[in-house]
Parts: sequence; structure tokens; C-alpha cells
Amino acid sequence: MKLFYIEITGEDRLSFEVRIQNNQLTGLRIKRQAYQRTDRVVTDIKGFEPFNTGEWLTLVKYDNWKGETVKDALRPTPAAFSPLGIHVKENWGYLDAYRLLDKMLEDLQRNWQNDYLNYGTLPALAPSRIEHFQRNLPFASELARYIINDRTVLEQLDPELAMMPLPRVGLDDWLIEENTTAMSRVEKLALRGRLSIEMLGTHQIITHRPRAEGENVAQLP
Repeated sequence: MKLFYIEITGEDRLSFEVRIQNNQLTGLRIKRQAYQRTDRVVTDIKGFEPFNTGEWLTLVKYDNWKGETVKDALRPTPAAFSPLGIHVKENWGYLDAYRLLDKMLEDLQRNWQNDYLNYGTLPALAPSRIEHFQRNLPFASELARYIINDRTVLEQLDPELAMMPLPRVGLDDWLIEENTTAMSRVEKLALRGRLSIEMLGTHQIITHRPRAEGENVAQLP
């Protein structure tokens, strides 16, 4: 099973779990996740001052793992008898992985703000985050389709690689700056490694790579 992440903003990402059997893509599970800071402080990473970290919360899950495709929107509840919260499910019928991806991206474009608000307990969406999400979603969608539809690219991904699309210079310079800033947050550099701008096939991405021995905060090349 392959697992990778495509970040849309610094606080929004898609998690992809891909199942391949007999050289066929037989299952796809996509989680729309939001980052929530916690009170946990990391103090022991060389080269970094203490910083707060957080956790990725799954707001919506799209899954054809067991046959029929289901959109499962989560609604946490404080009720003691329901620690897993409430699940609001939509059955989308029998879709292969490629059609599931297309339908998920269509649904995300239409409903991402409502699904966020309906989850509850999360802070209000800032205008800057809304703009970042809306401008980056087409690039993230194109990158996701490219990876899922090209087995060679899918198989070359490192395990649990987290990446963000990076438009070419001149295409959307505001988005280039926002994406670079999002991937430069201290907790990402400390926990993942140095920033790295790379070509993934025909697509440019920004990701992280392990720092060399003795290297602290590495800058972009």
C-alpha cells in the first residue's frame, strides 16, 4: 500500500492510501484533513527553539476499499457514549479508483468550506486561508491525478512523502510565495527536514528531505 500527502495550505491536506493487487489499482482511500495546533511543545530538536506542534484531524474520508464508494463526513461529539463521534455518510455506488478521485475532487471544490464548518470545534476560516485553498486546489488536483494515473510516478514516491505543488515562476507568484511559506513552518522543517524543490515527472513540487549530519535549518537552493 502506498501512502502520500498533498498539502493545499499550511493547515489543509489530502491523505492518499493506494492499494495495488496483481499490478492493478484496486482501492483508494482519501482523507481530507485539517491541522490543529496542540499544547504539546517540542524542545529537543537541535537547531530549533521550542515550538508547538499539532495533529492532523480527518474531516472527511472517501473510500472504495470495501466495494461501494462512500463519502464519510465526521462530526465529533463530546458525548461519553460516542467517543468516535457521528458519521454522516453518502453512498456513491461502485466507482473505480480513477472515477473516485475525479468525484472526490469535484466534491471538494464544491463543499470544502461546508464540510469544514460542519465538522465543528475548529476555528473560523481566515480569508487568507480561503484564498490560498481556492487558488491552490486546481494545482493540487492536477498533481493528484498525475500521480494516481501514472504508475511509474506513483511507485517512485518515498513512503509517506508530504508535498505541495509549486507553480512555475510567472504562473502565480503569490501562490509560489504562499506555498513556500506554508512548507517552511518551523514544525515542518524541524520534524521533516530541509526544504527541497524537485521535479516529480513533469510537475514541480516542494517537499522536505533529511538534513545532512550537522546541518540545522537548511535554506532553499
